Amino acid sequence: MFLTIKNKKICLFLAIIAIFLAINTLFTKDIKADEVGFSASIIQEKHQTNKKLTYWSLNLDGDKEIKLKLHISNADKENTFEITSNQAITNKNLVIDYGLDKKTTEKALNKKPSFDFYSDVLLGKNKEKGKTVLTLKPNQSIDFPIIVKVPNGKIKDMQIGGINITRQPTPEEKQKSIVNVYNYAFALVLEGEKKENDPKFEIELGKLTAKSQKIFLENPTPAVAIDTSIMAIIKDEDGKEYSKVTLKNGTLVPNAKVEIELLSSTILRNNQEYLLEVTTKEEKKQTKETFKLFVDNVGKITAKKENNRIFLTVGLSLFLLLIVTFILVHKKMKKQKK
Repeated sequence: MFLTIKNKKICLFLAIIAIFLAINTLFTKDIKADEVGFSASIIQEKHQTNKKLTYWSLNLDGDKEIKLKLHISNADKENTFEITSNQAITNKNLVIDYGLDKKTTEKALNKKPSFDFYSDVLLGKNKEKGKTVLTLKPNQSIDFPIIVKVPNGKIKDMQIGGINITRQPTPEEKQKSIVNVYNYAFALVLEGEKKENDPKFEIELGKLTAKSQKIFLENPTPAVAIDTSIMAIIKDEDGKEYSKVTLKNGTLVPNAKVEIELLSSTILRNNQEYLLEVTTKEEKKQTKETFKLFVDNVGKITAKKENNRIFLTVGLSLFLLLIVTFILVHKKMKKQKK
């Protein structure tokens, strides 16, 4: 199935991936092609949803095995490459990261993915799971084989991973004081059966101390959250700020769980109450949550979410206002009848 204008959010997300991957590959504007030492590009096949993309976006079509190829061209020196398949996550700066190991990515997701990029993607002629090493002779080019195994021929939700190819430093480069690492990363997006275009945010409190405070921003849906921003601030009853963090223009992958640390300007004092206000925004939707923090005489912090009480107070006020209005109207109607 090709992407259409109805999937604007997915299209924009894929465009963001393309921009990120381009930046990730270029590194710095002063790097010459012969310094990189190789080039790489995907070879598209029938499962590709959009032929204009420079990475894989695949409609599974019920197939239990999809064979992909990555074209790699080496430069004029023998080089060794590490090639990996990884789960995509959103890092602490709200940027997509394709280069982390399985244990690390598990901490950055709020549920187990329905596809395992570390065991169900087979790399090279030896079909190694998730990671392999390749050596190419000078000026050698190959079509590197990749197999995506989908046991049931389908997955419930969209899954996002990446294929990374990293050139290992040569013996001469290892002798230098600064060793550059050259890498290409290609997104591997697997379309799911369920189409979800409406992400939502949840806030969880992390480790809270007088010196540092952490929160978790979660997207518990299989949808992508684009143009995401968050502002968290801790202040006392007089409005004085103690800690704050602001992040903008981020992207949350499906089921993201991002740990965010507030930047503390002043240590929280014992036996004091504070308010933690967290405002999140995704495109045009904005939400705000408030937590009351209390620091006891030994510096231990207890937290209580205030939102429900605020909503209850507002709801109760509106209910009472409706009752009063009804009574006044009823009395006026009685007088008119008399």
